[in-house]
Amino acid sequence: MKNCNFACEYLNKKLTKANFCKSKSISRNSLNIRLNSDGIKIACKTETNGNNLEQKRTNRNNWVQKRKKIKNSIMFTQVHKTFMIESYFRNG
Repeated sequence: MKNCNFACEYLNKKLTKANFCKSKSISRNSLNIRLNSDGIKIACKTETNGNNLEQKRTNRNNWVQKRKKIKNSIMFTQVHKTFMIESYFRNG
């Protein structure tokens, strides 16, 4: 019976089902059952329109760029340390 109140509260808030259920600690299934028993049907989110592959490529490229940036930063730090050590011993 507690799901009855949750169904009304869900309809009044502008949250996704997943976020609402997390905040109230109930399952999406129980929320869906209660909404269906009240005669309320909420359509599922449709699949993306083919941009998914392009999005994955973009994410992959961003990841590779970040990785290269980190690698270059580490290499610069190592070269800088080596240079400082060599100059210390030369000027010693």
